[in-house]
Amino acid sequence: MRSVLATGRVPDSVVSASPAPTTGREAPGAATPGSTSEGASGIPSGGPAGGGGGVRTATEAGALELGPLRVDRRSGLGAVTPTHAALWLSMLACRSRLAAQLGVATPWQPWPEQPADGEATFLQQVRGTLYAMQVVAVRTSGAARERATADLTWLDALRIRLESRAGSALGAPPVGYALPFPVTDGPSAARLAAHAWSGLQDASGALLVAGSGDAARASMVVQLLTDVVAHGSAWGVRLRAFPGLVR
Repeated sequence: MRSVLATGRVPDSVVSASPAPTTGREAPGAATPGSTSEGASGIPSGGPAGGGGGVRTATEAGALELGPLRVDRRSGLGAVTPTHAALWLSMLACRSRLAAQLGVATPWQPWPEQPADGEATFLQQVRGTLYAMQVVAVRTSGAARERATADLTWLDALRIRLESRAGSALGAPPVGYALPFPVTDGPSAARLAAHAWSGLQDASGALLVAGSGDAARASMVVQLLTDVVAHGSAWGVRLRAFPGLVR
């Protein structure tokens, strides 16, 4: 892995930030990674407390998982070449998700003003996922419906943000979308949710290459993929070592 990243011109300071094997408990109810304002992560810049004492808490393990996403190390995010951006940023999304499960939120950078290549295509998939989750909300009850409603809130906010960035060039969404199978009850609705989020995770992967050459854009792409992975995991979509990459 180090040789691949070095070939992609990843700075040595970033490559050397690979985490040591860690253990720790998952944060209770960590379905969606929390986001913090820039510089407000609460992560000590010097790593785990006590210098060479090793990782002693879940928070310290989560801080190590963040690696190059930490405020003091992320300047090298934009230095990765397009050839290796997908692999590198996918790995960072996985590490950000693991950090969230350990109770450490990623300090995301503000999104760049200019849309990334592929955002319009990704928006179309977001619209389709939004429609699918509306069906899921109708066909479920109790905790599953609450989870679907929370997903809809997040998806709609993302849709609005992406549409505002796309401008007038983007057409209106279709009235409806074809479902991959009949959805008539709770179990089939949960299956649809897993299918929809898995598809959105793959669509997020199309943005990975667009994250090369600019640290803010790289952070945006990793943030999107991390959040999509988190929402999907609540419906049984498994966390992959390299989320977003074509299987």
